[in-house]
Parts: sequence; structure tokens; C-alpha cells
Amino acid sequence: MNSLSICSDTEDEMLECTIAERRSNSRLACQRIVSPKIDGIIIQIPRVSVLIKH
Repeated sequence: MNSLSICSDTEDEMLECTIAERRSNSRLACQRIVSPKIDGIIIQIPRVSVLIKH
């Protein structure tokens, strides 16, 4: 996770609205830039996701 920037306040708020267990290294998938630099990384995606409208 060292290749990611610090979680923004907006991303942090969005992660608070997930139904999946939040971990210390949880990030939104859209924040992950795919490149050779992260070759071999393992990404876990929750089985369930729900869109919560405010």
C-alpha cells in the first residue's frame, strides 16, 4: 500500500458507508493505478457491495 497516496477525507467518508468489514489498509478500487510497479499485488474485493444514496 506504500504506492498509494494518503486516503482523502472524501474517500474515507465513502469507505465508512460500506457494508464490508473495513480494514486499516482499505481503499476504494478506483484509487489503485495498475502498473508494473505493483506486479504481484493481491487485491481483495468484497463479495457484496451496496450503493447508499444520501
